[in-house]
Amino acid sequence: MKIRRKLALGVVVVLSIALFIIVDVTTLWRRRIDEYADTAELWKPFRMVDVPRSLQAQKFVLPSNMIMSGSPLEKSYNTTRKTPTQRPAPVLPEHVTEKLSPVTKKAWSAEDEFSQRMEMVQKLRHDLIHQQCRDLYNLSLLDFQKDREKILSWKTFYEHAYANDDFKFIICRVLKVGSFSWRQVIRSLYTKGSPSFKKSQPFGDYSIREYDNGRFLRDLQNYTKVLFVREPFARLLSGYRDKYVELRHFPYYKPIGSEMIKAFRKGATRAEIASGKPTFEEFLRWLVRNQEDRTGDYHWRPLFDWYHPCEIHYDYIGKLETATEDAKYIFKKIGIDKLETYPSTETHHTFSSSQDVMKKYYSQISPDLIPRLVSKHKEEFLLFNYTVPLTLSEVWTRKP
Repeated sequence: MKIRRKLALGVVVVLSIALFIIVDVTTLWRRRIDEYADTAELWKPFRMVDVPRSLQAQKFVLPSNMIMSGSPLEKSYNTTRKTPTQRPAPVLPEHVTEKLSPVTKKAWSAEDEFSQRMEMVQKLRHDLIHQQCRDLYNLSLLDFQKDREKILSWKTFYEHAYANDDFKFIICRVLKVGSFSWRQVIRSLYTKGSPSFKKSQPFGDYSIREYDNGRFLRDLQNYTKVLFVREPFARLLSGYRDKYVELRHFPYYKPIGSEMIKAFRKGATRAEIASGKPTFEEFLRWLVRNQEDRTGDYHWRPLFDWYHPCEIHYDYIGKLETATEDAKYIFKKIGIDKLETYPSTETHHTFSSSQDVMKKYYSQISPDLIPRLVSKHKEEFLLFNYTVPLTLSEVWTRKP
């Protein structure tokens, strides 16, 4: 009898434990489903239904001699356009080619092929921007006469844009996108500039927002405008490392860092708050705490509401990922290739955006931050054809 009672008691205990485990697992699973449902809402802007139908209609195969390394757009533009009419390669007159050595002929041919390829790259980038702006945001380019007041209201956003009167171009710098390199170029050109240009402004990197309204509108409308962009996740990491790891201009950014710590570090001590050095996750949570807030420091502010690429035409769109090649082409087009070379960003770019560095920082954050960050910078992914990471590991394993 005693043995039976013990067996019965044992069975009851086992069943109780099993029931407890089932209830606990079920609760956890429901919680995961709820979290997934909340997160899924943030991905809606990036589902295929939002891709313009015209981008899915016909395939366009980029000629093999025009395929470049870099963005998937340049590698394979197989979902966007009809095949354009290719311009025939220019041919040198016979009386000229007869005098050229084989080495010179080959160099001329390679340079011409490079120019044609880069022209196509620029066309693809502009076409995508215009189509996405029209189809997704119902936006088109402004008229400098009719929309004068609206453009002037954006004047403050051009704090980091510099003009050169001698070569009639404006570099619209985006901070953490090779901006220091462009600053070096603009300063160097000023030292070599004409007396009239030097008389018109006190130094080379003089912000065009300081111009009077007439000069600001005239130059923005008529000068060649250059804009460089960068994969958003790499740019955010670069901004964090610059201010809170390498501590550049830290006295200015320290109070902001303290606010980040107070907002997102539970049980933060006074010493931790006073340090002004947030973790990468605290930094990112601060940036996405309000999805509607499109302001913030220029080192991590979304550029869609900064330079308004849907409404202001930028003649040349460069990417930091292909900066050396893009700058070589742009320098030649604006006429400064004999005077300047684009300062190398390879060391800094590799240090800030390499797979190892990206993994080191992004592997430490919570996965729920990914869709929120994408949503905050969604226009940059859509307009400039950067691949959207769907999982945490894709942040550092995907190709931009």
